[in-house]
Amino acid sequence: MTIRRADFVLVLMLAVAIIFGGSFIDTIDLAICEAADPIKIGASLSLTGKYAWTGKRMYEGYTCWEKLINEKGYSPGLKKYGHSEPGLINGRPVKFIIYDDKSNPATGVKLYQKLLTSDRVDLVMGPYSSAVTKAVSPVIERAQMPAVTCGGSDPGIWRGRSLKWVVQGLQTTDEYTPGLAEIGAAKGAKTAAIIFEDSSFPIALANSTKKHLENKGIKIVLFEAYPKGISDWTPILRKAWALKPDIIGIGAYEPDAIGLTKAAQAIKATPKIMYWTVGAYSPHYVESVGDACNGIMSEVLWDPSANTNGNKEFTKEFERIIGIPPAMQLQHAAMGFFGCQLMEIAVKKAGSLDKKAIRDHLFSMEVETILGPYKVEPLGSKNAGLQVAAKAFLVQWQKIPSGAPKPVGKAVVGNYVREIIWPFKFKSADPIYPFPGWSK
Repeated sequence: MTIRRADFVLVLMLAVAIIFGGSFIDTIDLAICEAADPIKIGASLSLTGKYAWTGKRMYEGYTCWEKLINEKGYSPGLKKYGHSEPGLINGRPVKFIIYDDKSNPATGVKLYQKLLTSDRVDLVMGPYSSAVTKAVSPVIERAQMPAVTCGGSDPGIWRGRSLKWVVQGLQTTDEYTPGLAEIGAAKGAKTAAIIFEDSSFPIALANSTKKHLENKGIKIVLFEAYPKGISDWTPILRKAWALKPDIIGIGAYEPDAIGLTKAAQAIKATPKIMYWTVGAYSPHYVESVGDACNGIMSEVLWDPSANTNGNKEFTKEFERIIGIPPAMQLQHAAMGFFGCQLMEIAVKKAGSLDKKAIRDHLFSMEVETILGPYKVEPLGSKNAGLQVAAKAFLVQWQKIPSGAPKPVGKAVVGNYVREIIWPFKFKSADPIYPFPGWSK
């Protein structure tokens, strides 16, 4: 009979514990976790290439979760799901195997094939970006491996495909802007101009925003794309402002948010609400536009000030483990961490590493994590695995009153703080309405 090294270590430790008594037993749980075979979790992430910055942030989220599971056996807010010792289940620690997909979908496919065949991982987490997620999902489906994707918001990955193993953790683009419509309608906005980059994500977001606004009775007076990669947003912004709408949005990525803000300031455009997607939430955006950020709205998928399950503890633990406050890493570290939390819950509910049992829980459970609520379309439906519960936070940059202390636990840049203004149950401040205009 062959005795594994891990089993021999455990037997030896127990013998020593019996001889030396309770003081040794106090530390035995962690030692058992270290001696047990690790649960291997595979993923590819964009550590180089065009998505490298965000891919590295997700890597930090995965790393933080791995450390906490191996230290405590649970992550912030999830102690109630049961633990007996450090390690994910049965005292077994987790170990990530992460490869660089170089922001390339084809490379991602090859890496997930390697993880599932050569590396023989026990579980997989998703990559960063909708493009890579869409490419690798058929590989994961064929392998019949339960997977949580926390870096892809495109609903087309799930819609009409009846997936059976891959679930969407993130909010879909359909749920980025319901707060914009709700606040606009509540404040009396009647018209909106939607201008957006002519590329897939902004187009999808513009279409869903149009639907949200119209459902609230807000008339769309302009719905127009501008070419990808432009460097002067003044013409499209001037066209929108000429119609004097109550709301102007959407833009595309951070360069657009910066350029559109500066263009609006140059022509003195003052709609009652100005909203720029994605890039306007970042500290770098505020550093780039200065005081012109005041009153600008955007959306985030996570915020350090949100009163979500375990979020306050997560921000402290992240800074302890990674060394940088997650507020400075924006939302992508939290996205990676939250995806791992979903897998953590499913494994503990299953009580084992039985893949089918874990899969069944991922598709059926309704839970709260640091990112808020999670629920997907059930197995057997045409949109199985599509996220239906989570919604983005609508945020607004607001000036910190003169003489007031700088807020703690929020994203603060200079004299400005990013406040959550919707959903109302998570709000940290009331919205500034109407848009205050320009200081100079």
